[in-house]
Amino acid sequence: MPETARDATPLRAAIAVAERFGVRTTDPSVLSDGANLVVHLAPAPIVARVATLTAAVRPRIWQSFAREIALTSYLRDEGVPVVGPASDLPPGPHSEGGWTISFWDRVPAPADDAAIDVASFGTMLRELHEVLCGYAGPVEPFGTDAPPLGDIEIYLRQVETGERPGSAVTADDIALIRADLADLLARPPDPVQPLHGDAHPGNLIAGPSGFVWSDFEESCRGPVAWDLASFARTRRFDPAPALAAYGDVPDLTIALRLRALHGLIWWAIFAEADPKHHGILDERLAELRRR
Repeated sequence: MPETARDATPLRAAIAVAERFGVRTTDPSVLSDGANLVVHLAPAPIVARVATLTAAVRPRIWQSFAREIALTSYLRDEGVPVVGPASDLPPGPHSEGGWTISFWDRVPAPADDAAIDVASFGTMLRELHEVLCGYAGPVEPFGTDAPPLGDIEIYLRQVETGERPGSAVTADDIALIRADLADLLARPPDPVQPLHGDAHPGNLIAGPSGFVWSDFEESCRGPVAWDLASFARTRRFDPAPALAAYGDVPDLTIALRLRALHGLIWWAIFAEADPKHHGILDERLAELRRR
């Protein structure tokens, strides 16, 4: 069950904006508190997402939220199962007290909580990519100047300038990351198209009519290998059936290494916020240093 939300500045900001549009919230509950704070504004069928850790490495977080709302609106209109922007109030993005906020329709819980079949995950991703090919709206280009890969250099600069004194990433690590990133991005890119950007099983939500895609904040225009590599590194299941169901899988070597670098940065961010993540961060740093 979701944890009961406590008083917190991001939470108060989300509630304040919702109340201005007539949304009554008496029992908010935290659904997720990781890169962003995600809160069900119960009893209203609305979920608020507040940029917390993401805002520190994404200076254009407002634009990222706006692009996500536009993209998911398109997908919903095309019949793709997605968590849609809120229909009971303007989805945003909104700004309150320095926090950037978006609102989403809550997906009701299903009758059972069965996990998605692994092969079905691959099929759903293939179908999502087919519809995304037709999207003509703004999408960030794949590279180091915008999320998701842009997170890496921004974080490294913050470590170098002393903005992150608690980081476990060393100067030698920074040199390794930059060299690896430059080498990988110098390779000829695959054909690119709009992507989910973070297509792992945790971003599929079970609803009463099946699973729906969520969290397109890292959507970008890049090689499909980036999305495939998102779940090919998972420890939740054997990815082979999903890749087979997707079909026509490109070489994932470069995308997997890029994913490793991006993931390392985010585990470093999470570890700074909560020491329980230090174990995974240590594994990722050891992986980097063995190369």
